[in-house]
Amino acid sequence: MNNILDIYESLADSIEEIDDFMIYDFIYYLGINSVDKDISKEEITRLINVCKESSDNFIDTFKLARTLTSLVYKEKYMTLDQLERVPSESIKHFYSEEKMYELRYYFESYEEMVTSPKEIMKGVSYTVARVVHNGYCAELHYCSDTGASVEYGTKTSHDMWENEVEDASWFNKDLSDDYILNRLNCLYDEEFSDKRITNEKAEEMNLIDHILAKHKVDDIVLYSNDNGDLIAFDDVNYWKGKDFYDFMFKELFVYNREGKVELIDDSDYKRLEGYRKQYEEKTNEIEKEIEYE
Repeated sequence: MNNILDIYESLADSIEEIDDFMIYDFIYYLGINSVDKDISKEEITRLINVCKESSDNFIDTFKLARTLTSLVYKEKYMTLDQLERVPSESIKHFYSEEKMYELRYYFESYEEMVTSPKEIMKGVSYTVARVVHNGYCAELHYCSDTGASVEYGTKTSHDMWENEVEDASWFNKDLSDDYILNRLNCLYDEEFSDKRITNEKAEEMNLIDHILAKHKVDDIVLYSNDNGDLIAFDDVNYWKGKDFYDFMFKELFVYNREGKVELIDDSDYKRLEGYRKQYEEKTNEIEKEIEYE
């Protein structure tokens, strides 16, 4: 015991020389350091700030810092950026309920069909499908009296979401489950993704819109997902990348005797062929990777 008291005495002497020393900050630091000694000073400061905002007289400061640090750096259930988005009241809730482990599911990610369109009955309201990721959600709902709608949700605490609703006139009960999930994913990306469409992708989509208009096709909607893939939907079908180009070149276009599409300028046709070739090359690369596996 005397040895440890000597250490405490030495530590106390050094602390007395620091005007802005905060004992609880030091305890947070000890909790953080007990999990990972290689965290940068900038990130330690951010962790301490989260702990300070989430602490009260009933919370073990060392345990709190250790648990939150482990969640990010050891278990890797969320990033530090995500941890900073968790409201302090939610952290206090999980701590008081002795359910800190539930924080690992705070930013869960999944997609699911809840009700297949074939199971929908008249006079009943349904949640049809949902896409959940990073604290955001897009849910498709259907009621025979009011029709379909998409509800966009932003998680604001462990038991609270802020929601906005828009009509989903595109929905009908003949759609496949794959169609619905793919379209809901596109709507999710459009609403919540912080990635912006590149200039090249915008030019590609504008060209396709122009060509579809020339062919008087007005029921196809184009999206670009987070991976930069082109996805197209009409009332019942959906296509990805190369498949949509195959649809245009093999089904939509009418060729004259010279092998040209009369409704398209030669320059636009060549540009379209260039985009098509990129998707073919990408498909070939994926197929090769699968073969090597």
